[in-house]
Amino acid sequence: MFIHWGVYSLEGRGEWIMYQEHIPYAEYRQIAERFNPEAFNPAKWAALAKEAGMKYMIITTRHHDGYCLFDSKVSDLTSVTIGPHKDLIAAFADACHKAKMRMGFYYSLQDWHFPLASCASQADNLLLNVSPDGNSNIPEEQVEMLRKVGRRLELHGEAIYGARPSPVGAPNRGLQSRVGDKVYLLIQRWPGSTLPFAWCGGRLKSARVLTTGQVLEVEQKEDRVCGLKDFLNPHLICI
Repeated sequence: MFIHWGVYSLEGRGEWIMYQEHIPYAEYRQIAERFNPEAFNPAKWAALAKEAGMKYMIITTRHHDGYCLFDSKVSDLTSVTIGPHKDLIAAFADACHKAKMRMGFYYSLQDWHFPLASCASQADNLLLNVSPDGNSNIPEEQVEMLRKVGRRLELHGEAIYGARPSPVGAPNRGLQSRVGDKVYLLIQRWPGSTLPFAWCGGRLKSARVLTTGQVLEVEQKEDRVCGLKDFLNPHLICI
């Protein structure tokens, strides 16, 4: 049994609504605030799965909308901080254990809340829309979002402005951009103490953390980068 469930379930139009309907982050966050499944009972799901002859269950812990059904140290868009204020995946796992039902977790690396990086990696331009009211005031939620974007660009703008597609790819790790002779990796999935990736289009001379300047140890074998080491706090890497 594969369970697609999240904030989008409130609207009943599928898990791609944020993308397909171009719903702004601020508006989607308001939907998330209404997400409060009081009747949530994963034990019933597990019982139904067993009745249907299922041998395991998979659930979407996070889809492309970026909303996590669990507590997260890297996002504030979670079921613990917005909506039901509880870890829904922990409850799901507990129900599966009690029912002796094997489980798996779907987790999307893609996150539609990072368009600033997504556009830059494809040499595109992002135009942010605002909608002042009849008295010319920009709504406060839009103001806060713009300020949040500004704070991110203060840290990471070097990797965004004037960016072009990268000759270096890090599949399933995040996004990449290039400015001049520098390549930037926006890491959305940190696999462990090192960051290995392949299909590197050139020889890496050095690597550092953009936000802190921390220099990283680089080991490369032909087109394979075997690891960016000594990286304690994953943010944005410049190579």
